[in-house]
Amino acid sequence: MQTSLITAFAQYYDPPVTAFTFKDFQLVPTLEEFKQILDLPLEGKSPYKYVKQHASVLTLSRIMKIHPRELESALVNKKGVRGFTPKFLESYLH
Repeated sequence: MQTSLITAFAQYYDPPVTAFTFKDFQLVPTLEEFKQILDLPLEGKSPYKYVKQHASVLTLSRIMKIHPRELESALVNKKGVRGFTPKFLESYLH
């Protein structure tokens, strides 16, 4: 074990994001690493939702464990786009 190497890297470790943070870039897991961490097969699937694909309120309520009516009432419409306010999402995360 190289103590000097570990000491050098320890100053760049960011515990909240569990990654090494450097001045100009951040080392984060790749899609393949996320696949392994989460044990989710990605073969034959698109890892991203495109703009035209929207999750239903029922799907979101199951994921967020919020009653669908409560979630529906939190949705706002701005310039023809339905979504949640940052305030609602932040309070949900807390």
